[in-house]
Amino acid sequence: MHSLNQAQKIILFITLLFAAGAVYLFAIDTRYNNPAYNQDWFSLSFSNPQAENMNFVIENFTSQSDFRWEALAGKEKLADGAIQVAPGNKKEITVDINNRTAERLTIRVSSGKDGMQEIYKNIK
Repeated sequence: MHSLNQAQKIILFITLLFAAGAVYLFAIDTRYNNPAYNQDWFSLSFSNPQAENMNFVIENFTSQSDFRWEALAGKEKLADGAIQVAPGNKKEITVDINNRTAERLTIRVSSGKDGMQEIYKNIK
């Protein structure tokens, strides 16, 4: 039987170490790239950021389903409401705002334990 010399042992060790590391990283990558993994967050985005309307989408990855939202121009509240979004789903909210004098409009969404998120749109 042929005995491995020192250089071959080092190459074999590095190859095995690389293979074990790759398997481990692929396994945790799959888990952490799953948005439902921790299930304690929600995302907020405009339906169409380029449009003049303020319609927005809530994507829910929490165990909560109740959300409160408000549309603001500076500190002035233009519209508000409550919405239910089931866990794992997303919902588009249509916002009718007649006040177009503000330069910056804010959408603020809050849920019970998960805090509050805001998105902004500059209107000119």
